[in-house]
Amino acid sequence: MTRMRDLVTPEGRLKDSRINCHDVYNYLKHNRPHTEIAVTLQISWEEVLALIHYIVDHEEEVEENWQAVEARIAKGNPPEIEAKLAETRGRMQRWLEERNQQKTEEVARERVAG
Repeated sequence: MTRMRDLVTPEGRLKDSRINCHDVYNYLKHNRPHTEIAVTLQISWEEVLALIHYIVDHEEEVEENWQAVEARIAKGNPPEIEAKLAETRGRMQRWLEERNQQKTEEVARERVAG
């Protein structure tokens, strides 16, 4: 049987996976049980427990990184990114309106023809 510590890289990532300790830490912060975490992330409960062991062994570092990420999220996007997002949303809205208009016209043509 593989030792749990052998499932996690020194950086806190599951070997051969993109899942890391911060993915599990988020669920732990919300008091989710390891079995639910395993199902949600589609990994084994042994892998979840291995990441939990990593979190416990590196608690200060993991919490520090977590706080840095939370601060970055709270800060929001810079204005230039928000402008690009608004532009993209506008293009998508125009495309949807055009698409809906095309469908409406198709239905009208089918009614006349049928």
